[in-house]
Amino acid sequence: MSPAIQVNDLSWLIGGPQGSGVDSSANVFARACAAGGLNVFGKREFYSNIMGEHSYFALRAHTNLVRSHIDAVNVLATFEAETLFRHARAVTDDGAIVYDPALTKTRLSDIPTIEKRLAADLKTYLISHGVGETIGDLLAAAKQRGVALVPIPFKDLLDQIADEFQIDQLSKISRVVNMLAVGASFGLLGFDFAMMRASLEEVFRAKAKVVNMNAAGAQKAYDLARSLVPDFRYRLETVARKEPRLFLTGSQATALGKLYGGMRFQTYYPITP
Repeated sequence: MSPAIQVNDLSWLIGGPQGSGVDSSANVFARACAAGGLNVFGKREFYSNIMGEHSYFALRAHTNLVRSHIDAVNVLATFEAETLFRHARAVTDDGAIVYDPALTKTRLSDIPTIEKRLAADLKTYLISHGVGETIGDLLAAAKQRGVALVPIPFKDLLDQIADEFQIDQLSKISRVVNMLAVGASFGLLGFDFAMMRASLEEVFRAKAKVVNMNAAGAQKAYDLARSLVPDFRYRLETVARKEPRLFLTGSQATALGKLYGGMRFQTYYPITP
């Protein structure tokens, strides 16, 4: 007997090197959910580093108010190897992993930014599952416990976008890969793609070409993911809302709270490179 479909109760995570657009992709995902009437709650995790070190964004979407994050992940959206090594074990047995099949031969030892203690822990985990130390082995261990694997050929999709929009260098559209991961996530979840399109238009307003490129790529990934795993247990559906609602970052919410509490002036010393 297959498990019941779980609607509008999701934990989603995306990760990647700092400076690669993780924050923007999470912003698009969250805004799309909010535009569809869902409540969202996100947690941003990053290192004290400008570019290169691993960072991630965990987000919950629910029909009801969400007041905290959870460690378990239902959908892990990745486009590079380190996020897979760091977070694959957190994916629930009935969850899914979006990944690039070109990375399956990447070994744990190929990722210099993974701490020695974590690397040792991962090796022990992989050995306990009777597999080796590659991404392919890690995914095999996930599949053994029921996780759905969603291979998205990011390079092929980027090539298609480059041709459609007459881009001569893939490096110019490298960040589109983040939106491919978001699009694949929404396809897997069966969420209305129009919500993602609206979110892209909000996040990248006044940049019509950027919106169109990202939307075109995300749609391709959306369709592919939906065809690969048509019966995924988790679903996101739009919810009709009449009351006005706010989409806020933690900083914005804190600032509004301080103003409401009577604060009129505050200074900060910002961290600088």
